[in-house]
Amino acid sequence: MKTRIWILLFLSFSILPACSKDKALIGYREDLNDTIKAYNDLVLSHDFQKAQLFATESIREEFRARTKAGKDVHVVSYHILNSDFQYTKGEETVNVEFDYTIPPSAQKKTLTDNQTWSFLYAKEEGKKRWRLITPLPEFK
Repeated sequence: MKTRIWILLFLSFSILPACSKDKALIGYREDLNDTIKAYNDLVLSHDFQKAQLFATESIREEFRARTKAGKDVHVVSYHILNSDFQYTKGEETVNVEFDYTIPPSAQKKTLTDNQTWSFLYAKEEGKKRWRLITPLPEFK
C-alpha cells in the first residue's frame, strides 16, 4: 500500500512540471504566431516602417535600406510555408512566400523569405519579445 502511494506521489510530482512547461511553450508559440502574422500583414499592406519595429536593433539599418529599395513593391499576398521551432535556442525559422509586383510591370513574381525569429529582451518594452533577426527580403 505504501509503495503505491509513493509511486503515485512520484508520478504526480514528475508530471506536473512537464505540464506547466508545455503550457509555457504553448504560450510562447501562440505569441510567436501572432507576431509573425502581424509582421507579415504589415509587409502585405506595404507598411514597412511599422514592420521595421519587429526587427532587432542590429539589423534595422539594413532593414531601412531594403525598405527604401522596395518602395515601389506591391505585395499581393503571402503564405506561410513551414516553420522550424527550436525550443532550446528560443528561435524559429519561418519560410514565407510573397507574391508581388513592381509597377509599371503587372508581372507577378514570387519570393521565399526565410525569416528567423528569436525570443529576445526588448529594451523599449522592458521584457522579452519575439524579434525578427533577419531583414526585409530583397524584392527584385
